Amino acid sequence: MKKIIATFLFVFSLSCLGAELSLDRGLFGEFNNSLNNTRPYAYKISKDLTALAPSKVIEAFELHQGDCFKDKSWNDCTNDRERIELKQKSSSFIDHQTHWYGWSFYIPENYQDVSPVKLSIAQFYDEGASEPVWMFQLNENGLYIDNQFNKAGLVKLLVKKSELVKKWHTIQLEMISSRKSDGKLNIWVDGTQVFTYNGATFKSNEFYFKYGLYRSFLSRWKKPTKIPTQIIYFSNVKMGKTQKDLLPKN
Repeated sequence: MKKIIATFLFVFSLSCLGAELSLDRGLFGEFNNSLNNTRPYAYKISKDLTALAPSKVIEAFELHQGDCFKDKSWNDCTNDRERIELKQKSSSFIDHQTHWYGWSFYIPENYQDVSPVKLSIAQFYDEGASEPVWMFQLNENGLYIDNQFNKAGLVKLLVKKSELVKKWHTIQLEMISSRKSDGKLNIWVDGTQVFTYNGATFKSNEFYFKYGLYRSFLSRWKKPTKIPTQIIYFSNVKMGKTQKDLLPKN
């Protein structure tokens, strides 16, 4: 009975908030739930639970062991994966055009690392490709940028493990889209530029952005306990033409 009442109160509170829970995504447009759309706990929009987020509204992602799903083109359950992610609905690619991408994320105090299972919180994907070109991965040492495009792997530690938990961190990217050597990717963390890449950034004619919690190579988990439930909050996920466009409006 208590669980029923709690669920009712949560749903009622969300309905009362109405427009207050709207998300400003800048030029991103709409996002679709990627595969996982049957678990009520998996994705929620709420007022800021931390009182420290850049925006008044945040997105909460929660991933449990066994949250694997499939659609017509992919099956997580048979490919050693599970996730709760949102996928950019409209992909795009314009050669040599500069776009800015940004988001803030927060990891709660009870977070448990799942290494050597691979955990991604954001991905840039070539449309129609079987794997991403850029990933943002969490492991036992912190948050890394993973260069999948050149198979270079974890090329830069962006946030140290000691700085991860109970703190909001803001990631901003300046990207010049190119299939040739004149592309560029610059990354800022909490206002400080920490990474520069020069070269081709994508292979196809279109690309899209995904974020949330995505675990792969689950079979690497050899401990007798279940893979821990993980939660992450996102705030102010936006795309713009300039860095100023990424600033929160509220």
